[in-house]
Amino acid sequence: MAKRNFKDRTIVITGGASGIGLATARRFASAGANLGLMDADGDELARCSEAFNRQGVSVSAVTGDVTSAAACADAMASF
Repeated sequence: MAKRNFKDRTIVITGGASGIGLATARRFASAGANLGLMDADGDELARCSEAFNRQGVSVSAVTGDVTSAAACADAMASF
């Protein structure tokens, strides 16, 4: 990712509690972004959100399944 400033921008990431999604969230957070995270694993999502909050990153987290259109619509409405 090119060095950019994402301060005051919200980046929405699915699968944000682990793997590539979590790595992506970390990169955007280090560039100043607020995070909108969605993941099916609510417990892991809560742990990741708390860790980001302790670092001063603003996080909105929604537990949901990206294969559900309704869950995605609900998540986007909350970000």
